[in-house]
Amino acid sequence: MLQSPTSRSCPNIEVWRREVAASHLNPKDSGSPFCVDERFDPVLQEMDGSTPSLSLGNSPALSSYRSSPSGRRTAVPSRTQRFDILDAEPSIRFRQPTQNVSLPERVQRVYLQLLKDQGVGVIPMALKNEIKAASDAHTLLPDYAFATTEHPDCLTLASLWSLVLSVYDEGRKAQEGSEGEGEWFSLARRVLLAIPSQRLELVNMQTAVLSPITLLPVTNGRAIQPRKVDLALAFSADDRTVAATYARVRHMVLKPTLSQTSDAKARGMALLANVEVKSSAGDYLEASVQIGTWVAAGLEKLRLLATEFSGTEYACDQLWPLPCWTVVGHTWSLHIAYKERDGTVIVQGPFPSGGTATHLDILILLDTIRRVHRYAEQYWAWFQRDILSLGPGADF
Repeated sequence: MLQSPTSRSCPNIEVWRREVAASHLNPKDSGSPFCVDERFDPVLQEMDGSTPSLSLGNSPALSSYRSSPSGRRTAVPSRTQRFDILDAEPSIRFRQPTQNVSLPERVQRVYLQLLKDQGVGVIPMALKNEIKAASDAHTLLPDYAFATTEHPDCLTLASLWSLVLSVYDEGRKAQEGSEGEGEWFSLARRVLLAIPSQRLELVNMQTAVLSPITLLPVTNGRAIQPRKVDLALAFSADDRTVAATYARVRHMVLKPTLSQTSDAKARGMALLANVEVKSSAGDYLEASVQIGTWVAAGLEKLRLLATEFSGTEYACDQLWPLPCWTVVGHTWSLHIAYKERDGTVIVQGPFPSGGTATHLDILILLDTIRRVHRYAEQYWAWFQRDILSLGPGADF
């Protein structure tokens, strides 16, 4: 273990600093420059006589600081990974809609279904006084957020408001306590389970391994690094229609695999919406790489299934889009993933979809989850018809 230098044992503080930097080098990134941030290290500053005074001019937060010895940008692994999957074949690209880039019609329809008029009418009028009393003075509650009709939710008003209060309190404690991913994962799971569904169930995917790797894009002759996600909304065998479909598939194929994993449970289920969760100190870029890689494999699995069951090559640009979330602390970002004609995977987003930071955010998030459930009904009919070739389905 490195010992802190003293004036007797190590008169040259720079020697010790270099030893510290060398000891922290990541073996995977050997050769990359590592920079020790000394701005807020009182031990280092006291030993070399550089402890800043309390005057604003000498504040370490405002002092000049170079991110690396060479003055160049220090490599960020998640940023590098985004470029790696961008350069893969087929490419995985992250996009946000602009006026110059129009969405394919099938994607536009899903976008409108999941995000049009977001936040409109999500607050039941009967809860107007409660939410105003619970919200702080700085939280805006726009008029359009209040419903003009009776509360249509399957949850009673009392249970809905109790849920909002408890989710808010749990998120606040996780944020203020600087909690890790475990607490945020539990909160995300609770929110997703709050809206009941006969057709869908929430599956823990933390131990599910992406398989086979041949589903993944290739770079330099090798598949890109497989990734995992935390949760998935999957079609449940508890629903009689889904159970009957799964039974028919098992009759046609021995040990069928309907998703991009070898997990004992999830392999035989059709996955709809995947979720990757990070703590509030987490990295959105890292989460997006994980979700992008996972859904790229999922879309390719769908194409291969359709080809296998129909006996003819299924076009990439006929696949229905898959919604997915990245969750970084309070922030839930929705994405819509789809394939273009040449196989390129587009992950459209991030789109705000509510969150857990305010009572209004929670209500918007619950509404977004309801919308995903409604999309699931249409998606399931398409999955039966186009992917499994089991007869008539449904269009938008």
